[in-house]
Amino acid sequence: MPHRWGDSNTDLEVIINNEPWLIFDFDIKDIQNQQINEASFVVYADETDKPSEFQEVIINHRESTGINKIYAGRIAQIIPAKLNNSVFSYEIICSDFTMDLNEDLVTEAFVSTSLNTIVNFLITNYTTGITTVNVVSPGPTIEAISFNYLTVGDCLMKIKEMTGFDWYVDYDKDLHVFNISDAGAAPISLLDNKFDYDELVVNVDMFISELKRLNNALLVITSKAFIKLNVKNIRI
Repeated sequence: MPHRWGDSNTDLEVIINNEPWLIFDFDIKDIQNQQINEASFVVYADETDKPSEFQEVIINHRESTGINKIYAGRIAQIIPAKLNNSVFSYEIICSDFTMDLNEDLVTEAFVSTSLNTIVNFLITNYTTGITTVNVVSPGPTIEAISFNYLTVGDCLMKIKEMTGFDWYVDYDKDLHVFNISDAGAAPISLLDNKFDYDELVVNVDMFISELKRLNNALLVITSKAFIKLNVKNIRI
């Protein structure tokens, strides 16, 4: 069992590889659509009990109405720091389930095929554990498209360039492919009682391209702040 020390945010329930952990210095960067959402936090453990890269991480927030999943993904990087002879701190950096689209390389070609058919073929044959409940159906017909040793994520980007249909993988491993003009509200609702709105810093520069393209919303989440920036009327 992992060793755990100190105080953590007791409003959070964190599961790493199906095991509960206490975490510290928690932060989430959640960007809409195919941009990878990241989470970072610190855990304490001895060297033999540390988490491992690619393990699944689920982060829930305890609320008065129940448990709300606020992040899920996989460990992408672990940065250790030795505290004494037996105890380490580990900074854990996570990527969302978009990384599950990079398991294999696609070599396929399609002629006069619907977007839904192509996407379902890619997910069924080149990924594991991803569902397609929220893939538009049938979507536009693509006259001709080929993929030459591309990841599924790169294939989806190529489809997006041809059709304008955007995509993302949600925290339940379901792929969403949709006409961006039909996009609705942000997938995570924001309530005033989530966290205190202190020490909030928003780096807008990294989102400029999204602000230009999206007539929707941008979401930034940290352990101390939830904020939604409505960018519908912003002109850049």
